[in-house]
Amino acid sequence: MDTVPAYASDAGWQYLTEEKRAKLLRFHREEDRQRGLWAELLLRSSVCSELGIANRSIALVSNAYGKPQLAEDAGFHFNVSHSGRWVVCLTDEQPVGVDVEKHAPFDPRIAHSFFTAAEVRFLEEPAHPEERQQRFFQLWTAKESCIKAVGKGLSLPLHSFSVVPAISNDGLGLVDVEGGTWQLRQLALDPGYSFTVCCKPQAVWYGAEQLTAETILAKIKA
Repeated sequence: MDTVPAYASDAGWQYLTEEKRAKLLRFHREEDRQRGLWAELLLRSSVCSELGIANRSIALVSNAYGKPQLAEDAGFHFNVSHSGRWVVCLTDEQPVGVDVEKHAPFDPRIAHSFFTAAEVRFLEEPAHPEERQQRFFQLWTAKESCIKAVGKGLSLPLHSFSVVPAISNDGLGLVDVEGGTWQLRQLALDPGYSFTVCCKPQAVWYGAEQLTAETILAKIKA
């Protein structure tokens, strides 16, 4: 986000719906408006390029738990996340979840309130504070990506499943959530950030692509 030129952001607002523009403009901080803007633009560019439809034809709705989805195409699933200088989007033919978080000081009481006993043990295993911080955000992004993939929001308690077996295996493994099995991948994005994607076990991973602001705008078909 810190490399996005002002002219690109100014040009991007035209591709948003009036409702979305109004929602973002209610944010008090400019950095929040910019992250929200580019999350929407990245999503719209993905839909335009992958489905070959015009931006004006994209209709987004939310399920009963607030997860955004396309109004008509049930075969296209997506999820977006943003934190700090990064905005990410994941797409597939089946439900997916993604979460990126910038590392920051954390309250250990959060772990004891929302993590399983196995996750707390994994978190507290290293003695060095920086390694504990890294493990906290490993756990947090993994659990958030799972919840977002399942699509039931916080009605699915964070402590109802453990991601330790998956993320302790070099950041790649399977986790059981709500009676279903999901695949987790933790990717190296940037020092000081954690980035986890969640998809179905049979999903084919084609890797991550970093796009410039200009490329994102160019992919949006008006």
